[in-house]
Amino acid sequence: MTRPLCYGCGLADPESICTLASPFTHFVFDYSHKSIAAATAVVEKAQAQLATLDEALQRLQKHRDGIHRTFLHHQNYPPPISRLPDDILLLVFQEATWSGRNVAPETEIWHLAAVCSRWRSISSVIFPSLGHD
Repeated sequence: MTRPLCYGCGLADPESICTLASPFTHFVFDYSHKSIAAATAVVEKAQAQLATLDEALQRLQKHRDGIHRTFLHHQNYPPPISRLPDDILLLVFQEATWSGRNVAPETEIWHLAAVCSRWRSISSVIFPSLGHD
């Protein structure tokens, strides 16, 4: 039974492709016909493995590029205001409620608190009574 191909790289047996043992760990290269044949076999196997790995890298790069395109396309979907940290929003809310305009701060904070639960939570720091129903 053959092993299924890896979805990402397309390799059926990554362990065999990603390793290459030298026969010269067991005997010394002595320029004999046996040594030259062994070295030639290692070089040919290495070339084949490198070609296979290059193809796998190209497939992985295509997958990576597709994921990166999706990331770039979607990263700006959340509006910029939702990316502000709570402490910065709190400063904005404080400025909005203490701006010296003719509107009461409680009215302004109610408008801010009505936007969403996160804003309601931040608004309750300024007016703790907003946190209670």
